[in-house]
Amino acid sequence: MLNWSKLLVVGFVANDTNIINDIVKILPGGAAYFAVLAGSLYVKNIGLVTRIGQDFNINILPKGILKQGIKKIKKGKTFRSIQRYFDEKDLTNRDIKIIWGVAKSLSPKDIPLAWLKSAKWVHVATMPPGHQAKFVKFLKQKAPQLKMSIDTDLVFLKDKKNLKIIKDNFKLADLVFVNRREYAILKPNLDKMKSFVVKLDEAGAKYLEKGKIICQVKAKRVKVVEVTGAGDIFAGAFIANQYLGKPIKQCLKIATDLATKSVTKEGVQHLFL
Repeated sequence: MLNWSKLLVVGFVANDTNIINDIVKILPGGAAYFAVLAGSLYVKNIGLVTRIGQDFNINILPKGILKQGIKKIKKGKTFRSIQRYFDEKDLTNRDIKIIWGVAKSLSPKDIPLAWLKSAKWVHVATMPPGHQAKFVKFLKQKAPQLKMSIDTDLVFLKDKKNLKIIKDNFKLADLVFVNRREYAILKPNLDKMKSFVVKLDEAGAKYLEKGKIICQVKAKRVKVVEVTGAGDIFAGAFIANQYLGKPIKQCLKIATDLATKSVTKEGVQHLFL
């Protein structure tokens, strides 16, 4: 096995369908896909743990992303997210339909044993809270040496059962990423946490410890073309640079700049050319 960075991303990659003004576009996506791509710009040999079907083109992943944790299921279909946007000026106003495919069977046991023993940082990307909880609890028990960051999505906070699971997941994490709307809902819980990041979209981002703002950065003004994956791009860039030991404000700045750049063109492949 190749030497690896001991930075690990767990979650879904997808063949995403985005529908805006009845225009349908299919692009590679998934929270883990966006996060690991961003992280690979700064840290080489990042481990990715996911499941894909024969319909996902694994060759689009950069060489710096290790593939030993990717399980390709011969007779399965890749996870698919169908996102219908109702207002092109407010891309948070959307309806999401999930087709699980092989992602439904993604398990903590898919993590290569060598990675599990030696990992220093793991990012559990956005996924349904119950599924995410399996990884959060497993990693906390089986790999207590690592730091763990997690992300979520506003759509899951609308369900009371999911909301409780999300709060429980957050308690076990070392770092949490939320956007401003998620923060408004989860503020009492987050303000008790040692550290978390609030993504402020066009306003930038801020890093807090126990509810106190430690640092904040502004985003550059750009023309927004597509926002899909921007939050996960941010998370991947942030954790990669924090893993490298860079100061928090610098991590925040790098992540904000990359997420901002990601929304200026369709898809995210332009970030890696």
